[in-house]
Amino acid sequence: MFKYLLIAALVSGVAACTTAIPPDTETAGYGHLVSGAKFGAVIGGDSTEATAALTAQGFAYQGAAPCSNDTRALFSCREGETFLSFQPLALDRRGHVYLKIENGKIAAIGWRLANVPALEG
Repeated sequence: MFKYLLIAALVSGVAACTTAIPPDTETAGYGHLVSGAKFGAVIGGDSTEATAALTAQGFAYQGAAPCSNDTRALFSCREGETFLSFQPLALDRRGHVYLKIENGKIAAIGWRLANVPALEG
């Protein structure tokens, strides 16, 4: 039984790493936009303005993020590509918003965010 669970976990992990979210997918929890706008960032817009907009909406700028499992799952990125990374400051949310920048302009917006239940009592 354990052997089958391990194989299933490995197969699902490989699938998650190699399959990116299709462009122009937009859900509350995740997305990958190559047109339009989200979080105050506009595709084709200036990265400096987007940083200010995301900060005003409660996201902290974390700097440039390399192509990793997280960004590969959103963008199908390749080694050497970098993204501007933002994280929610609110304690009830976790995850990241990434902006793909090309020639100083936003080429894509990707995110994976989750609500965190509050402890009551």
